Amino acid sequence: VWVGVVLSLVGDIIINMGMNSMKHAHNQVERSLKETLVHTPFTTLPAWWIGIIGLIGGEAANLVAYGYAPASIVTPVGAVGVLTNVLITTLGLKERLTFKQVVGVVLVVGGVVLVVYAAPTTTVIINTDTLFEDWIWRPQFAAYCSILVAMLPPLLWLGRTHSRRHVLIPITTCALIGTCTVVCAKTFSSVLSSSLSGGEGGGWSSPVPYVSLCLMILSGAWSMRFVNTAMAYHDNGVVVPVYYALFTLSTVGGAALVFDEFSCIEGASGGALFGAGVAIAVAGVW
Repeated sequence: VWVGVVLSLVGDIIINMGMNSMKHAHNQVERSLKETLVHTPFTTLPAWWIGIIGLIGGEAANLVAYGYAPASIVTPVGAVGVLTNVLITTLGLKERLTFKQVVGVVLVVGGVVLVVYAAPTTTVIINTDTLFEDWIWRPQFAAYCSILVAMLPPLLWLGRTHSRRHVLIPITTCALIGTCTVVCAKTFSSVLSSSLSGGEGGGWSSPVPYVSLCLMILSGAWSMRFVNTAMAYHDNGVVVPVYYALFTLSTVGGAALVFDEFSCIEGASGGALFGAGVAIAVAGVW
């Protein structure tokens, strides 16, 4: 589990640096438009591509982390990226640091400590040979798919006209799509870690890891479109905390629903501590 925690910490710090590099590119586009009245596509700027490389590298670390720790611990630990965000947005992007942000950082640290302390010491093993029987043909997976189908279309429709005024709309859309990314990452990384350790659980002869990898890449790329929309219209001091809060809630809930990860937590006290840690971390980033 601790291998997963460390990988998640490193990965999310790199991701945060990448997101702020992308925000710097969006700021450059805005300044250029004001000064020259010429719109420069952000995809032509080096800062944006540096940010993309950072995101890919950080997500690669998270991908491996999902093979060593439950998604319900990897995702909340990612809120530590808010610490990095405070430093970068204040010193690098020259955004104002408020007392509210300082309090939020303290809450994030406290919440993550509780999550790590109370998290299960075992992780769900996904057997590709029995994937459908164990996880897909269950009411929980049907409920997860129903939530996606019910929420995504209205969010996509609202995003066309309201993303500029309401940061919650593009970030909620991103977080919801992110649940698919995490579920697929959990499946792929479980096969990867099992094969590296010489364990059982199916393997590379099955189409499952390849389909999971493709869906993970596609959903991850799609979700980043909405992150870029949010960063184009809002400060990263707002975007990143809201992103971590909603991403944590949705992906922890989605992974726990699909893979029944909360059953690995020992006792009511462990569940209460874990829930309190997630709530405190989310309150801090909010």
